[in-house]
Amino acid sequence: MKKILENQVPFPIDAESDNFTAALSSSLVITKGYTEDTPYWCVPNRRYCIHCSPCGDNLLERIAYALFYDEHAKLEGIIMDVLDNVTAESAMDTVGMVNAINGVLVEARWHAAEAFCGADNLLCNICTNKEIHNRLRDVFFARYTMEENDETHGIGWKIWGAIGVGPKTGYNITPQSADLILQKETQETLKCLFAKVFENDRTVCAEIQACLEQF
Repeated sequence: MKKILENQVPFPIDAESDNFTAALSSSLVITKGYTEDTPYWCVPNRRYCIHCSPCGDNLLERIAYALFYDEHAKLEGIIMDVLDNVTAESAMDTVGMVNAINGVLVEARWHAAEAFCGADNLLCNICTNKEIHNRLRDVFFARYTMEENDETHGIGWKIWGAIGVGPKTGYNITPQSADLILQKETQETLKCLFAKVFENDRTVCAEIQACLEQF
C-alpha cells in the first residue's frame, strides 16, 4: 500500500545534498522569529536541546559562519596564490581545482537564492518575519542570481568559459583547459571573477548578520 503525502512544499532540486543550503539555517531561524531561548530538537540525542555541549551555544550566529569564517577567507587567498604560480607541471591540477570549486559555487549559491526567492519554495512559505525574509530575498537575488549584475551564478559561467568548460565538455576540464590557464590573461580574468564571488558572499553575510542583530 502506498501512502500519498499531500500539501508538500517543494524544495530546490538536489538542495537536500547541498551543505551550503543546509548552512542557511541561521537565516531560517531568524525569519521564523526564533531566539536563543527557543527549544529545538537535537537529533543525535533525540531530545530537545539542553545545552549539554558547546554545539548548543550561539546557534543564531552559526550561516553567517558558512559565508565568512577563517577557512572561507583562507580559500580566497589560496585561489589567488595558486593562480599567481601556475606552471606547465601544475596547470592540469590547478584548472581541476578551479573547476571543482566553481561547480560548488554555481550550484550552491543558486539553491540558496532559489530557496529564498521562489514563491513556491520552502523558506518563502514558512517564514513568519516578512520584513527579514524580504531583506534576505533581495540580497540573495541581487548577489547570487540577478542576471547582468555580477551575480555569482553568472560569474560561475564566466569562469567555466575562461577555462574552456561547458556542456560540450560535460563540465569537465580538457587539455585545452590546462593550456588556457597557463595564459596570463586567463589567470588575471579568473582572479577578478573569484574576487567578485567572495565579495558577493561577504555582502550576503553582512546582511544576515544585520538581521541577526535585530534579535
